[in-house]
Amino acid sequence: MTITAAPGIKDGCLMVRDKVLLAQVPENVVISAATCDSAFAGATSSTPSSRHVFSLGVLERYRFLCLFRAKIWWMIPRVGKSGSEIPMETQMLLLEATENPALHDELSSETSTGDTFYILLLPALDGQFRISLQGTSANELQFCIESGDANVQTSQAFEAVFINSGDNPFELIKNSIKILEKHKGTFGRIQNKKIPAHLDWFGWCTWDAFYSKVNPQGIKDGLQRFLEGGCSPKFLIIDDGWQETVNEFCKEGEAPIEGTQFAARLVDIKENSKFKSSGSDDICTDLREFIDKIKEKYGLKFVYVWHALAGYWGGVMPSSETMKNTTQSLYIRFSPVFKEKCGCKSIRRFHAERINISDLHIASVAFNSLLLGEIVVPDWDMFHESKISFLAISQSKHKTAEFHGAARAVVDVQYIDKPGNHDFKLLKKLVQPDGSILRARHAGRPTRDCLFVDPVTDGKSLLKIWNLNKLSGVIGIFNCQGAGSWPMKQAAEEMPNVPFTPLTLSGNVRPTDVEFLREVAGEDWNEESAVYAFNSGSLSVLPKNGSLEVCLATLEGEIYTISPIRVLGQDIHFAPIGLLDMYNSGGAVEAVNCRITDSSECRIKMKGRGCGRFGAYSSTKPKRLVEAVGSDGESVKEGGFEEADTEEGFVEPPEDAKIFVGNLPYDVDSQKLAMLFEQAGTVEIAEVIYNRETDSSRGFGPAPRGSRPERPPRVYEPAFRIYVGNLPWDLDNARLEQVFSEHGKVVDARVVYDRETGRSRGFGFVTMSTEIELNDAIAALDGQTLDGRAIRVNVAEERPRRNSF
Repeated sequence: MTITAAPGIKDGCLMVRDKVLLAQVPENVVISAATCDSAFAGATSSTPSSRHVFSLGVLERYRFLCLFRAKIWWMIPRVGKSGSEIPMETQMLLLEATENPALHDELSSETSTGDTFYILLLPALDGQFRISLQGTSANELQFCIESGDANVQTSQAFEAVFINSGDNPFELIKNSIKILEKHKGTFGRIQNKKIPAHLDWFGWCTWDAFYSKVNPQGIKDGLQRFLEGGCSPKFLIIDDGWQETVNEFCKEGEAPIEGTQFAARLVDIKENSKFKSSGSDDICTDLREFIDKIKEKYGLKFVYVWHALAGYWGGVMPSSETMKNTTQSLYIRFSPVFKEKCGCKSIRRFHAERINISDLHIASVAFNSLLLGEIVVPDWDMFHESKISFLAISQSKHKTAEFHGAARAVVDVQYIDKPGNHDFKLLKKLVQPDGSILRARHAGRPTRDCLFVDPVTDGKSLLKIWNLNKLSGVIGIFNCQGAGSWPMKQAAEEMPNVPFTPLTLSGNVRPTDVEFLREVAGEDWNEESAVYAFNSGSLSVLPKNGSLEVCLATLEGEIYTISPIRVLGQDIHFAPIGLLDMYNSGGAVEAVNCRITDSSECRIKMKGRGCGRFGAYSSTKPKRLVEAVGSDGESVKEGGFEEADTEEGFVEPPEDAKIFVGNLPYDVDSQKLAMLFEQAGTVEIAEVIYNRETDSSRGFGPAPRGSRPERPPRVYEPAFRIYVGNLPWDLDNARLEQVFSEHGKVVDARVVYDRETGRSRGFGFVTMSTEIELNDAIAALDGQTLDGRAIRVNVAEERPRRNSF
């Protein structure tokens, strides 16, 4: 019997992979195919309306995870077992299905078996109508469709809820978003967006430091404290308080009425008087000048200001003479910091002073990132690292700060503390001396065995969050239990004096907790991993399915670097760990290369970023440190590493180390060419140039090596040549050509491979037919994500015209 994955209705049941997803499906429910394995669910009504609530059927016997809007602005997760537990305004519903349809008797943290698959339901826009899911006390799963306008009505919705299934929940969500992007055309995936450069730098937001009383002197004082502490931010967010606003409900000298702060309106497009000059001793004459000054003095790369899309919380003041004739183009012209970007948070603001909110923060944003991480770079919000006091908690402020600081090892780093309250010892575990951070590749998400458990209130589950670096994985494990409760569930959000019940829990960390680890491990991975625990400083070697037990008290966490062990040379097992004093140690490792010398020595060359204690696992004790190069290009004393001022990945050898070889026999391949030149010195890479269409040798090739006594004459190469760095390891010449062909005619496209291993070195070259096409390709592709990697695209170093042999 053939089992189809495509959703369909059979005998009154909605079936997925021959399993009953929903029973008692109403007759007005309609299923239409999206792809061969996915579909849309919709429904019809006899009367038109601007709002409908349709039943899809009865949902039972599935463990589920949903993301729903607990407030207008914020989503939080919920797990459950039946339709009655699904709240209103659910934006994503993920179900766990097994060959045995009976629900698990106990919620298990064990890794799902091969018989497990997952079903995803995503409410989608249907024309002018928004959709959300909700459950009823009778376990019915409903979808609500509404336009928000009484004059915009419909009696049918055919593409309201997208349904898909898959064996890997993370791939399922990713593929589903990809299908919806193409089908709906209303949004773009993160893979098709250029990642803002400021995300790789440490940032400071002024909100908790000053709230709406933010002013130039306070900002300047804060930046000065950072500078003195040796940990300066490279981007600044000037939060609410810089605009010219008025609140008609707040009278001078009277106490404000609760809630009226959101009624304030914008009266001018320019900055308020705090940022304008009124005397000779002022810091600045206007906001533009102030920004220019602090960027120059404190080395800021980016400065942003908070701005509501509607102008301000209450919109724009209609009676304002300044705003009456203001158009968007005028605002863009006058704004000193305008940037055509807007953002959203993946969680409500971090409240350091409220235990029943702050401990939910990490869990909420990790689960929300399952969905949001496929579309945007989720904002984990800012965090304090000092002066944190939780209700009824005797924890030290440092311990709690470590808990939230460690979570930033798997995401971005923004900071909101007041000037003078900084814990630079903690910050330096996240921030490099140059202000950069070791940001992992993706949004941090819960591990597979945490998807259907409650890491905040079930009293037994730890929260594990995984991510990937270029050559390793990282897992953050946290105990969020016993310190609060979810809003709208077991306790009210505003419950005062929440009792604190500390719990000490144990769990396990496995290499398999890191999804897609094989993608960064390489072909020489022996399926063992070196596992480094940041807080304990311990190093363990685990097989693929091995595990480490970890024991954590409430509001404690640990960060593990999972580095795949590679087999190099004569059975040398090696794994780079990274900077041992940084939370995300493995984020400092950019590349690893191995070369066997004539004396059968295995020379391992690593490229990293940052400075500090560097660690690696090796089954054989290294004989010596051959060379460590610092940022000044000079050798560093043995036992220490300093930041290398080079680009990511491997760079092409310099021009004076390249040799052009012409008139080659057509049966000479790259290996034979390399063997020939090894008689004269070390060959870094050798490549015979082949015809793209016939795949036959063109009779010439470059053979670059480390050094040579003479430089032979050079021949002309095409001028419109592009360097492409940080390529996916499995990308080949054909795929590289395909990517660039969308922006013009590709004359040549090639990935550079290592001669000894045959593996890609992570970069390549593309030659376009015209300069216009070259510039178009660079503008369109630089910084874009290709198979999970942000590629670098720029003009290859121009070469002088060469004479032929």
